[in-house]
Amino acid sequence: MTTAGYTPAFLLNAANFAVSALLLARLRPARPVPGAAPGVGWTALVRSGVHLIVGDRLLRALALGQLLAALSAGATSALLVV
Repeated sequence: MTTAGYTPAFLLNAANFAVSALLLARLRPARPVPGAAPGVGWTALVRSGVHLIVGDRLLRALALGQLLAALSAGATSALLVV
């Protein structure tokens, strides 16, 4: 790739973004089910998710691992001087 320069990499990246945009444009929102109860607010959903993670030992360990990985990646990125 070093002999071709950086242009092919940028073109490939642009093509990936274009394909992704086309696929996302095809998505349609779900239709509400007739007679269903009204939607639950996002805060209730977040609370429910936190309760689920805190209540399950495996999910709690996975969430903690992901949190530490994200924090370390952010700290490493902050140290980079470009």
